[in-house]
Amino acid sequence: MFSFLDIINHYLGYVTIETNTKSRIYVILGVLGDLYLLYVAYRFAVNGFIIRGILIFLVVLILAYFLYLNIMYYFTKKRAKFDVTPVINKVLHIQPKSEEKPISGEQRRYRNIPANGLFDERKTMPAKLESTLSERHNIHELAETMINKKVANYDYNGLGERALLSEIKTSPKHRVYAMGDGALIPYFDLREENGKYEVYAGMNQVNCEPVGHIVQAGFEDIQNLDKNKVKLYLAEAFLVGGKYKTAGRAGLIDGADDYAVQIKIAYRKK
Repeated sequence: MFSFLDIINHYLGYVTIETNTKSRIYVILGVLGDLYLLYVAYRFAVNGFIIRGILIFLVVLILAYFLYLNIMYYFTKKRAKFDVTPVINKVLHIQPKSEEKPISGEQRRYRNIPANGLFDERKTMPAKLESTLSERHNIHELAETMINKKVANYDYNGLGERALLSEIKTSPKHRVYAMGDGALIPYFDLREENGKYEVYAGMNQVNCEPVGHIVQAGFEDIQNLDKNKVKLYLAEAFLVGGKYKTAGRAGLIDGADDYAVQIKIAYRKK
């Protein structure tokens, strides 16, 4: 019986299943195992091994209690009665985790107001940057500084495996970044240099470095922009990329992308 349960448990590790569903399967397997132990206790008792039968039966009762707690937790929305978990946590100094609720991308991205102020969303658009090798190096250096100085959240927002798997399912790329949807860059600026719109970014105005030039605004090539009619402003600049997690057969898989700067520009007709 236990060999059979062990085989099922082994093969579940090769299947990508949502954590809550997998936990329910384990509870069902636990119930089957406990029933088998009850049968073993009965067989010991009827064959004259009373003490052994009683000891195994006591183990069955203890396991049945914890199975009851798990059934209430994973199969119902009710609170289990006679729950000794708080007492165990107190004795063993275990800090229970609160229910994890994924934070939306909008909440993460707009915790802080951008350094350049707020713009009318109807007059902003995403823009595409093109970066040279040295500018990509500047982006990487800025990312390291922001992470080391705790300016960028780099801990998957404190989410555990269950919440991460839930976010991965709803993510368009089926991955969740340690930095979330991006970290607001402390200082950024847009400058016209040599006929190009150069974007500068850094921890402050003193040490900002070029991170790329705009090649596309919305769906239009930046070369098609009439500079005599439209004035551009840099509305947002976020650091994106870095470490991420995605779902694998037996749980979460780690990966990493290059850091990049994601921007939005605002415009005003002259």
